This record gives sequence, C-alpha cells and structure tokens, in this order.
Amino acid sequence: MTAKSMASAAAHSTNTSDLNNTRPVQSDRDCIGRMLQEDMAGELAQGNYVICGGDCNHNLLVAEDETDAESWAYPFPRSYLPEKMDFCLDLLDDAQRAALAPTTRNADIPHDPEQSLCLTVDGFIISDNIELVDYSTVDTGFLWSDHNPVQLTFRLLDR
Repeated sequence: MTAKSMASAAAHSTNTSDLNNTRPVQSDRDCIGRMLQEDMAGELAQGNYVICGGDCNHNLLVAEDETDAESWAYPFPRSYLPEKMDFCLDLLDDAQRAALAPTTRNADIPHDPEQSLCLTVDGFIISDNIELVDYSTVDTGFLWSDHNPVQLTFRLLDR
C-alpha cells in the first residue's frame, strides 16, 4: 500500500423517481441484482478495482431478511453481492455506523428533523483489492436535496 494510490470520491444523488412508494416486483429486484452482480464480478475477474456507489433505494442499515421496512426503501439484498465485494458500511464498526448522518429523507413534507423519516440508502460497494480509509456522510441538513452526500476515501492495494 502506498500513499500515491490514495484517492477520494463522493457520491450524491437527487433521484426522486421512486416517490410513488411502490415496491418493485420480485422479478424486477432479482433482475437488477443479477445485473449489478454480474457487472461487478466481471470487472473483478478481469483484475480491476471495483467501486460501485450511489442511491441504492434500499435501506442499507437493516438486515436483508427484515420485513418491517418502508416500501420504497426495503433492505438491500446483500446476497446479490459477489464474493470479494462489500458495502463500506459493513466494514465499519457499530459506533462508526451509528455516528453517520442518514443519507435521505422522505420527501412527503418539508424536512422536519423531528418528524421526517430519514434512512441510509446511499453508499459504496468496494472490492477487496481496495482499502477503506475513511467513510462519512456530509450532514447538510437536507438543505439542497432530499439526500446527503456520502464521502469515501480509499487506497488501491498493490497486487
């Protein structure tokens, strides 16, 4: 590992197309998961570094088998992740995860910190040839969007 391979990336999404609160049918969810899995696994098999980030429209802080979830933010199916790929959130300890600000809020009302439903749906997935250096949510208080940016600092590992 060298300092020369240090890099930083930020993801910020303002996609609000899922405001109709409909849950994709299982076949849609499976199809999207398979496509993502195949793309990431294919790149990793070629020896590439893989970072996948953005608005997952899934609650990233709950277990895949959680049944009490918002229809527009059900748990991300981690079973779709290829081997050697992890959510950065899963590489943090409980205290680090608890310290993160949520990345999205429900847009049904103007943001109210006391009433608005807030969740973590934005994040990064990285391959095992990338070291997680730092991971944070930039808490903007949802001033400009219904999402808060997520910042990832990583190091590409020598092969």
